[in-house]
Amino acid sequence: SGPGSAAGARPDLRPGLRLAEFSISTMLSFSSSRAVFLLSLVAVMFLSGSEGDDKVSCCTSVTKNPVKDELLSCYEQKPKWGCKLHAFMVVTVKNALACVHPDAAWFKSHVKRKDCAPVINMPSAFEEEEEEEE
Repeated sequence: SGPGSAAGARPDLRPGLRLAEFSISTMLSFSSSRAVFLLSLVAVMFLSGSEGDDKVSCCTSVTKNPVKDELLSCYEQKPKWGCKLHAFMVVTVKNALACVHPDAAWFKSHVKRKDCAPVINMPSAFEEEEEEEE
C-alpha cells in the first residue's frame, strides 16, 4: 500500500503545517512591520511637535492698566515654552485680548477669585499688544 492508498493511510499533515507556519510567520512579519511603522509614526509626531515650540504665541509686552470690559477668561503665561515674560493673557466678554502684568494691583484681586489656567498655545493676537504704563 502506497501513500495514495485509502486503507489505513494517515494523511500527510506536513503541507498543512507548512501553511500554518507560513501564516504565523507572515502574521509576525506583518505585526513587526506594523509595529515599526507605528513607532516611526509616533517618533515623527513627537519630533514635529517639539519643533512647534517656537510657534507658541506669547505676550511680548504687558500692561498694568485695568482692562475696560468684564473678563471672561484668563491664562497664565510663565517664562517657559519659548515665552520670556511672566504675564496673564485675558479675554474679555467682547472677545478682546490683553496681556496683563502679574503685579497689576487690580488684577491680583481677580486672580484670587478666579484661577488662570497655564497657557500652552494662544492666538497670535497677543503678540501685537502694546506696552502701557500707569
